[in-house]
Amino acid sequence: MGLIDDLKNAIDNYETDNCRTEIVDFTMSSGQSVLNVNEGFMFRIKVTNQSHLDMRSVKVRAIGTSYADVGLFPPMSGYSSYVISGAFNLDAHQSYTTGYFSGKAKAVTNGVKDIVTARIESWDANLEHILIDHTGAGAAEGKLSKDIQPD
Repeated sequence: MGLIDDLKNAIDNYETDNCRTEIVDFTMSSGQSVLNVNEGFMFRIKVTNQSHLDMRSVKVRAIGTSYADVGLFPPMSGYSSYVISGAFNLDAHQSYTTGYFSGKAKAVTNGVKDIVTARIESWDANLEHILIDHTGAGAAEGKLSKDIQPD
């Protein structure tokens, strides 16, 4: 494989190999500690870019499972099996947390189960951080060595 093929493969796998996607800030509409069938909830998605590419026009997908449906917040257009966020930019070594999504419980889980999952839906690669921003100071090479004596 050539350099271009290696670069393409690294970019194709970047969002799973170099990014962390988490569901955060989960709250239930009832304020209770147990989620009931037909009860609503809210959550946000946090994406952390752990490597050197700047990501542009990033969109995340919130996916309901057989236990819950999801929607945008506020839930004006109802719920469905998935919903996609608006686009955002995510620079190298930075994090971004979306606005709230909403969800509605639809089936009993009989124990703790995944009710919503999240993933990066799409993004555009930008090499600016590697080619421009990532330059920095090298190791000290120029040295001044002297013997210093007391006055």
